[in-house]
Amino acid sequence: MEPVILLWTGGWDSTFRLLQLLHDTDAKIQPLYLIDEERASTPKEMEVMHEIRSDLEAQLPETRHRLLPTDYGSYRPTEMEPHHRKAWEALKERGRVGLQYPILASYAEQNGIERTELSIEATTGTASILESKVEPRETRGGEVYVLPRKTSAPESMFARFAFPLLDYTKLDMKREAERRGWMAILKKTWFCFNPTFDLPCGKCYPCKIAQKEGMGHRVGWAGPVLAYIRHPRMTAGYVLERAGIKSEIKNLLRRAGLQ
Repeated sequence: MEPVILLWTGGWDSTFRLLQLLHDTDAKIQPLYLIDEERASTPKEMEVMHEIRSDLEAQLPETRHRLLPTDYGSYRPTEMEPHHRKAWEALKERGRVGLQYPILASYAEQNGIERTELSIEATTGTASILESKVEPRETRGGEVYVLPRKTSAPESMFARFAFPLLDYTKLDMKREAERRGWMAILKKTWFCFNPTFDLPCGKCYPCKIAQKEGMGHRVGWAGPVLAYIRHPRMTAGYVLERAGIKSEIKNLLRRAGLQ
């Protein structure tokens, strides 16, 4: 039986999906991770994935044979296929669609990968674009969403992917994880693109999403304060915002004619 190929980054969403596959199916899981040498979080993500794998082997020894060694690819050298770039440019007009998606689509196409699970959750701009186009399909990894075979561009950029978490928000995942005893693993996951002394920066896109979706406790305050060393203006703004006084200061400056 062919394994489920799961794009695993050591993040909350993809690790939640990994736990679902291990607990709820008998499928073998082939993690895929594309190394981005230029992103500051890459070493942290790889460290987290190694630690989570060790914990899972200790906690679920009966599933050890099902979680296959991670297949590593390279993110930056992957040449974006022109048709995927064109599709991405069109999709960006409708909402936020990250640069990683045309690159992942190109990587899958260039390496003959027919189906990879992407752990895109319900509140993202990409999910809002896909939700009216996808259809449920039963797979060896359970029910997931996929695009119909005859989907036209630009959505066809996602034709080689499956979406198991389009119905989930991060808080949905948290509730299920608490109920099923998975939180110890999920607390080890990583999300920040620009870690400062191994702490979340508070200002990158994943940090903002965590705060927006009720997971601000994962960002905390220490990382943003330490990031002041590198980005004083940015971090000062973050601290003021967390203190609830940033908008008041802006109003005062406007009244004084200084902004």
